[in-house]
Amino acid sequence: MGDQLEQRAAMGGKRERAELKVFETLLAKTVAAGLVRQLLEEAAAHGVDVWTKGSKRAIHNDTEHLTKAPGPT
Repeated sequence: MGDQLEQRAAMGGKRERAELKVFETLLAKTVAAGLVRQLLEEAAAHGVDVWTKGSKRAIHNDTEHLTKAPGPT
């Protein structure tokens, strides 16, 4: 999918480049959120006290935005 968007962006105009940027941003944020969640789970499994701003819900709220698509530009 990424390759197709790159090809369209190379041949297309502003809209195609914007679509590629949204895809790349969403992909990066999704990967980052997954890594953060995995690290938190591994830390908890090993009894590591992770700074949580008070609760696990705070962590969820802090990382939830990473998986949401950016709004229109």
